[in-house]
Amino acid sequence: MAYEDAYSYDRYGATQWKRAIKALEKLGYSEAEVEVIMRSKYTRWAADQADGKRRQFVSSLVDYVTKYKNNVRLMLEGEG
Repeated sequence: MAYEDAYSYDRYGATQWKRAIKALEKLGYSEAEVEVIMRSKYTRWAADQADGKRRQFVSSLVDYVTKYKNNVRLMLEGEG
């Protein structure tokens, strides 16, 4: 699943989006958790941090979910 209808998909395109999904899976997130993250505003915030540079999107997203791991867990539980 690539979640092409997600909030920030168009900003990155298929290649970077798929790389982000794989990076989240490597961090141990399940498919359902990855979907929630990829549909969240975390992708927009990562885009802002990457300053429009597509190649930095994946590392920015990984930084966000790592830094705010507790918030991600709350979001996944429907509390955030």
